Amino acid sequence: MIYENGTQKLLLTEEGYINLTGTQQYHYYLKDHQGNNRVVINQSGTVEETNHYYPFGGVFGTTGNTQPYKYNGKEFDTKKGLNWYDYGARHYDAALGRFTTNDPLAEKYYSMSPYTYCADNPVKFIDPNGMEYAPGDLFKTKRAAAKDWGMYYNGASIIRKREMGSSIYEVKQKGKLKGYSYSAANEGEHSVSISLPPNGERFVGSIHSHGDADAEHINNKFSKADIKYIEKTKENGYLATPSGDLLEYNPYSKKTSIVTSDLPSDPKDPKRKNNINPKDIPAEKGKQRMKELLQKPDLNIPVSQREHIHWVF
Repeated sequence: MIYENGTQKLLLTEEGYINLTGTQQYHYYLKDHQGNNRVVINQSGTVEETNHYYPFGGVFGTTGNTQPYKYNGKEFDTKKGLNWYDYGARHYDAALGRFTTNDPLAEKYYSMSPYTYCADNPVKFIDPNGMEYAPGDLFKTKRAAAKDWGMYYNGASIIRKREMGSSIYEVKQKGKLKGYSYSAANEGEHSVSISLPPNGERFVGSIHSHGDADAEHINNKFSKADIKYIEKTKENGYLATPSGDLLEYNPYSKKTSIVTSDLPSDPKDPKRKNNINPKDIPAEKGKQRMKELLQKPDLNIPVSQREHIHWVF
């Protein structure tokens, strides 16, 4: 409920809002895949507002201005000419592509400025609450989320010869399941800690990659350590392999199945399943170098604040 001068003005709903001043009328949002409010229509189907956005949230080509909820569905505050979006934990300036205050969880992202929006990749990610970025798309199933993760991260994992790992989690609104997503990936050499879901979101699975094809290590199947971790979580685990497979391990049936064989793959893997060449992720380069520096014992940083790379049991 939104009040203005002590009087009820708007009742916000999941799909739009109800105007409570004068004659009550329903208004509905048409959103894109990132939750941006692109069109507002009234209960008669009349278009009242349209919005178009630059990648970092700047508004252009707008017609009408009937309500303030725009980019990512966040309130656009135009008071005093600031033109900031209210993300809850902090405000965001789309003209700069930066938050106005530092990230409350900045220690999770050592290689990035604490003012950065979505790792400087607003096409791929959104920031639901001003603290942690996540994929803009929601997925209907855990498998669909795992496949998208593999398409995005497996190529970088192969090129960098590093393992990567994330949590798969539920996304709920007002107690109702809306879909699934995954956390930004952690990175390690021959093992990796699974990054945690955003605060308050329920963990429902894990996914990681095994880097490039390496004769010295088990790459195209779950290792014993992988299986031990998955069985401890009691949630299905997924593995993106250098051969291009996405594997799923069920901790109850203890069986492994192939979800797809269409992930980016390592050209030098003799068991390669496809001809999809790997590509790196430019926006995230330098993250691992910062992690390595933070683990050097001669740095004047408390051990409790360093990020260690290992499986957590």
